[in-house]
Amino acid sequence: MIILRTSVPDIKTADRMSGALVGSGLCASCSSYPIRSVYRWKGEIRDDAEIMLEFRTAPAMEDHLRSEISNMHPYELPVIDRFVVEADEDVENWLCGSTSMRGQS
Repeated sequence: MIILRTSVPDIKTADRMSGALVGSGLCASCSSYPIRSVYRWKGEIRDDAEIMLEFRTAPAMEDHLRSEISNMHPYELPVIDRFVVEADEDVENWLCGSTSMRGQS
């Protein structure tokens, strides 16, 4: 299983992205939770409330999902973390059965 993780500025953006990406079949699920981020951006230290999104997908869908996350993301430089996670056979079967590129051949 591949998990792609990114943070967004608010729940409205999180809901829009998670609904669209799960709905498109690029990922099987998305979890979201509030976080606090402290980071340097353009010479300033920032301290922002954000929403973390974790998208679960099959390896075959990773590049397409990453591209769509980037396209939908409101940040100038979205950080997209990648994790490879081992899952049991039932979870892998669900994951592969829940992802596809709907509307594409």
